[in-house]
Amino acid sequence: MASRVDCPNCGGTVDVPAGHARAKVRCPECGYYAPVPEALRNAEPEVPPAELKPQPADAGRPPRVAKPAADPRDSRPNFECDEPTGPPLLAGTQDESDDDVQPYAVPGTGTKPCPHCRGDLPLDATLCVHCGRDLGTGQKKQKRTFQPITREWEEGWPLTWRLQLFGAAQVVNVVIMLASFGLEGWACAGIANLFIQGALQAFVVGTFDSLQVRRTAQGKTTIHRVRRIGFLKWPAIKIPWKKSQAVAITATQGAGVVAVLVCLYLFTLCILPGVIFYLMVIRPERFAVRLCDVYGSTDAVAFVATQRETAEAIAATINDTTGLAYRRGV
Repeated sequence: MASRVDCPNCGGTVDVPAGHARAKVRCPECGYYAPVPEALRNAEPEVPPAELKPQPADAGRPPRVAKPAADPRDSRPNFECDEPTGPPLLAGTQDESDDDVQPYAVPGTGTKPCPHCRGDLPLDATLCVHCGRDLGTGQKKQKRTFQPITREWEEGWPLTWRLQLFGAAQVVNVVIMLASFGLEGWACAGIANLFIQGALQAFVVGTFDSLQVRRTAQGKTTIHRVRRIGFLKWPAIKIPWKKSQAVAITATQGAGVVAVLVCLYLFTLCILPGVIFYLMVIRPERFAVRLCDVYGSTDAVAFVATQRETAEAIAATINDTTGLAYRRGV
């Protein structure tokens, strides 16, 4: 028969498990720790050894839940393990006895810290994936080198074509002014009119955006958009591509309300600037290269091109230099 003791608190009977070596045992009825006589400690089990069956390693444990498949885009190392394999963080037992100083034990984590950056590493790791140092020698692994890339695109016509068109327009302006005012009146009224027409034409022909994508040999990628207004170059705008997850192309219709108003205003002054502005700004179809988040929503517009091939080349370059996913056919 199993060994039993009486609980001095509630008077119930408490079974003493086989092999129990402690001086007290907890009463299941009231929770009081009943004393165990020395004769009942370390008692052998009543079941004969021949009838004992080996228990599987997972006996008494909850069933394991299948882990979700790892995301192939996640490049972080996976240090998860089924069971803690490292040295225990806190030594102790799991017995809730009141005469134990450390009743609980904390198992190891299965990882070890890097001696250089203190990052978590597997126990069998020889190279730190965080700082790139060899755990034995402390030397850094040679960094990866990249193919340097520098590419630039301009909206619509190239800058050289625009300058040639602007120069040709000035020649036409001079001819018109001479024919209108003659040599006598050209010096006063003709110069003023020529200046006004030249400023308007510079605004129409010389206002456009350009995009520059650059990657260094160390792998650092920067994307800058530069705007020119009247051929004057404004400070570059850095596009925060690291906040996005993908790059896509969308077709856009119309040039916006501001562009239409400018076109109407130019038509009221002179038909030639209005026609040029309409052909260069209003009429062309546009394709926007957009940076998107993980759900496909637009974070920012990197560039607006007038040709589909140009937009695809920009998106492919951004995908190659930054690693952002290229969502085609959006």
